[in-house]
Amino acid sequence: MADKDVCAGCSKPIKGSCLTALEKSWHPQCFVCNGCRKEFTEKSFHTRDDKPYCDACYADKFAPKCTGCTKPISGSYVTALEGPWHAACFVCHECRQPFEKGSFYDVEGKPYCKKDYEAQNA
Repeated sequence: MADKDVCAGCSKPIKGSCLTALEKSWHPQCFVCNGCRKEFTEKSFHTRDDKPYCDACYADKFAPKCTGCTKPISGSYVTALEGPWHAACFVCHECRQPFEKGSFYDVEGKPYCKKDYEAQNA
């Protein structure tokens, strides 16, 4: 039996519908996310180490995590205090306001605005 006749997911013979992805043949129900094990509802997927992942699992496992909220970051981000941050998360640790002109003070790895830094160190 040729490789095309065997499912890459379950190793059983393929009779009927066949899906081709990652240069392999699959039963449609066997081509699932390597993280959550759910079938793909969209035609797009991510690969890592030749394994398929849905958007959510790929972001959770491989995307950088925000230093502020610890959630995955996709797209642009701010790098400060030795870590990546969502732009919306990079705010004063005390008052939660954005920094004027991008200036902040580092207090034990947490960003502070001038007002809160001075209040803490008065």
